[in-house]
Amino acid sequence: METGLPVEQFDYDDEYLRNEGRRRADCERSNYFPLWKQLVNLIRSVGVPERPDVLEIGCGSGQLAQLLLREFDPEYVGVDRSSVAIRWAKELNPGDADRFVLGRVEDQKALLGRSWWAVIAMEALEHLVDDLSVLARLRRGTRVFFSVPTFTHPSHARYFTSEVETREYYERKLSIRYIEPVAVGRGLWLCAGATQ
Repeated sequence: METGLPVEQFDYDDEYLRNEGRRRADCERSNYFPLWKQLVNLIRSVGVPERPDVLEIGCGSGQLAQLLLREFDPEYVGVDRSSVAIRWAKELNPGDADRFVLGRVEDQKALLGRSWWAVIAMEALEHLVDDLSVLARLRRGTRVFFSVPTFTHPSHARYFTSEVETREYYERKLSIRYIEPVAVGRGLWLCAGATQ
């Protein structure tokens, strides 16, 4: 595992505004859509109950939420620290606008302590200074679907150069059941597991 620069001062609102065209588009027009379709298939492979309770950490502009709401009709809540992203998420998903919460997930004690069928964190955990403490606050046995990068960026607290490195790091808090490289952007690891 490689560590990036301190991320607490990164301006997420500015990052969204600089990439408005691709961040405000429907999910199918996002460059992450192939990753999200792979995620949907991975979720389906474990068997999904009717209206599962799903928390998305780092929901961004609501593009993945749009796909999840369409595919699974979950009891969904998305959290993001960017006010711009949350505003856009509400605009993209107008019938579900009340499902999006502005704030740092680290400060969401009630949400983290709630019983979730799954927690999804696509391109999110690397932005948290102490992602393992967030995972540790989830109830035992919670399914966690997530992706982490293979590359550094000013907003990344860490990135992973190998499957072994990714597994060793996250197995401190999760029982990892799936890790696959995904050729989206500069490269990601798509992972699934459950809290211990």
